Amino acid sequence: MDFQAALSSDSVKRQASAAVFLPSEGVNGLAHLPALLRCCKKVLVTEAPLPKDEEGLLSFGPVALGYIVGQAGFDKANLFHTEILDWLVDSACSPNLVLSANAIWGLGLLRTNQPKAVNCLVSVIEGELREIEHEFVTLRSIALRMLAKIDVALALQFRMTDAWKELQSAYRFWQIEKPIDHLRDEFAWMFEAESNTIDDQ
Repeated sequence: MDFQAALSSDSVKRQASAAVFLPSEGVNGLAHLPALLRCCKKVLVTEAPLPKDEEGLLSFGPVALGYIVGQAGFDKANLFHTEILDWLVDSACSPNLVLSANAIWGLGLLRTNQPKAVNCLVSVIEGELREIEHEFVTLRSIALRMLAKIDVALALQFRMTDAWKELQSAYRFWQIEKPIDHLRDEFAWMFEAESNTIDDQ
């Protein structure tokens, strides 16, 4: 794919397509991130559902930004990395559920323990449910899952919270049809904590 052409296009559909495939480039995709971030920032975000292409861009764009920078290694001295972090933190509070969820996901993929990232995730975990949430996967559960990618020890401190219960429910929902091995591996930290709790009783 010609990412440069797609991300400089006026077609949001092409921009969204680029956001879908850019993570497959790994660190080679770094050169295209400024253009991707500009495209994402151009979308006029409201609480109401967005047009399909804009929703696609704001679904995959934050994830691509977080994933590629995370693969390269977040550098707090890099002003562009900081710009991405700031945008993801701001977007995590977006009134638009799609953007908020994927910005939270992108924060986890950055894999940085910068206070701004960690505090944002903790704030979501400790916050209230929104009036409208995904039926099976809450923002709080996404934030806890992403926090575990950054700091498992900190994530374990939320064992008694609603976010923990919601993440357990989300895991069961994801695995109900066909169990996925990599998810089982990813959630080993949670299974171990649950096992230790039972042993202590």
